[in-house]
Formats: sequence, structure tokens, C-alpha cells
Amino acid sequence: MGASAAYRRADKADPAAAIHFCPRCGSTTHFTLTESVVARFGNSLMGVNMQLADACDLAGIELRYPDGQAWSGAGKFGYVREPRIIGGDAAAE
Repeated sequence: MGASAAYRRADKADPAAAIHFCPRCGSTTHFTLTESVVARFGNSLMGVNMQLADACDLAGIELRYPDGQAWSGAGKFGYVREPRIIGGDAAAE
């Protein structure tokens, strides 16, 4: 474990997220909102790579699949799938 490295999309003038990853193995760990987005919408969203945790430790947490690539940074943030509760549907685990 250690400090993460981060990158922001170069194809957008004002990217909404900073993607953090492990500089040693390259695994994406989480994302945070950029300063400009926090100034406009507040610091109300972040994401964590849930594949890095044991599913039994995550039971009861709401899981969402954001569509950050298609989000322009204006208006409501869209989601790819409906949110679900981890452990709430054993067949989906």
C-alpha cells in the first residue's frame, strides 16, 4: 500500500474526475471529483473500485454504475444501471 497516482482525461477541457491508481501495479483504486466540479456541485460524489474488496465486507452498501464518459459536467449525473444493494441479490453477486 501507499500513495496513489492520478490522471484526468486529456480530451476534455474541464474533466470532472481524477482517476486514482496504484503506481506499482496499475490497478484503478478510486475516483474523486475535480476542483472545478466540486465548486459547481459540491463534493458529493466519489467512486471506489469495489473489486478490490471482499464482497462479504461490502454487504448492505449501495452500488451504482456511473456513466462518467457520457456526462458533460452539466446537469444530473447519469447512471448506466439502476443502483442495487450489495448482498441484496445473491444471484447478481
